[in-house]
Amino acid sequence: MPVPSPQTHIFEVAQTLGIRSEDLIPFGRYKAKVTHHAEERLNTRPLGRYILVTAITPTPLGEGKTTTSIGLSMGLSRVGYRSVVPTETAVPGDLSLG
Repeated sequence: MPVPSPQTHIFEVAQTLGIRSEDLIPFGRYKAKVTHHAEERLNTRPLGRYILVTAITPTPLGEGKTTTSIGLSMGLSRVGYRSVVPTETAVPGDLSLG
């Protein structure tokens, strides 16, 4: 599965993950929240894995949690897994794609 470029519209990213455009609340072209309707529709699919990246301070080279998460996601995509990096998640379970 190809890794979407940073300029890929959020609806295209969601489509590669099996999420319909009507299941998104868009915030511009590149960011959206997923509605609870998607969860209800997709709950029969096998569960995925959740990797939590945590840290107190970045490395001396400035590689923090976001850099590590994106690198991990790109690596998983390269070996054939579908992966998402939720950003700016205010509440656990409040998934934002972006």
